[in-house]
Amino acid sequence: MRALSLWQPWAGCIAWLGKDVENRSWRCPANVIGEQIAIHAARRVDKGRGLLAVPCPERWPELFASRAEWDAWRAHGSHRRASGDVNWPARLPLGAVQAAATIASCHHSDECPGNPRACPPGLCSPWAAPCEWHWQLAGVRPLAQPVPCQGRQGLWPLPGPVEAQVRAQLPEAA
Repeated sequence: MRALSLWQPWAGCIAWLGKDVENRSWRCPANVIGEQIAIHAARRVDKGRGLLAVPCPERWPELFASRAEWDAWRAHGSHRRASGDVNWPARLPLGAVQAAATIASCHHSDECPGNPRACPPGLCSPWAAPCEWHWQLAGVRPLAQPVPCQGRQGLWPLPGPVEAQVRAQLPEAA
């Protein structure tokens, strides 16, 4: 099984919030279309405005253990001082495989249906970005227990023992 590493919170958004497109600067290899891959959460966190600007803001709190944890993160993200320590959400592991998904298709934003110039709002998904390759994800299955693993850039093969732990958590295809 191959894996793709993403910074958090984007791996968590795939696993838990319905992120159905992964934006990349490079085309998905044709031989990967239709293949199940592991979604690996890198040890790096996207500290940009993306933390609070996800397409489904009403669902973002689902990644946090409590309303207080969410409120602390909102204050942290808007550079207001939060009371107490702000813990990283447990549903957003770092350095671990968090889910599996199938690469359903890949196209460039210029090819999005109804949008020949790749200008919003005609993109294929609320998660899609202009001027990027859109790796369409299907059949996303979060793992009950994230599997620790060091990531890499690009598509990379999971080490055998990690793959075995990931596959053990995936139900057999029907």
